[in-house]
Amino acid sequence: MLILHEIFDKSDRELNKKLDEFYDKSGGFKALRTAPMADLLSTAVALYSLFLTESDLRIIKPDCLAFISSLFRYGGFSGNLSDPDTDIEYTFYGLLALGSLAD
Repeated sequence: MLILHEIFDKSDRELNKKLDEFYDKSGGFKALRTAPMADLLSTAVALYSLFLTESDLRIIKPDCLAFISSLFRYGGFSGNLSDPDTDIEYTFYGLLALGSLAD
């Protein structure tokens, strides 16, 4: 929704605030508020949405970088902290998340 509002020039800061509710203090975003941990897909999509809407990411950037880095293994990315395997899909999400944090 946040990206669609931005595309159609109907910025909605309430949607930004709602997205903040899914931020986990680990530096990632959860798919659901009740999810046990953040995951790379949710984090990548949230960061990309915030990046496109020119949100200020400076406060969460260090923790997000640490979270994303913690999922980098053997040249690829895994989906969450309990996932030991990497794959091409999560590697894409890892790169999307990192690109969204680039200056």
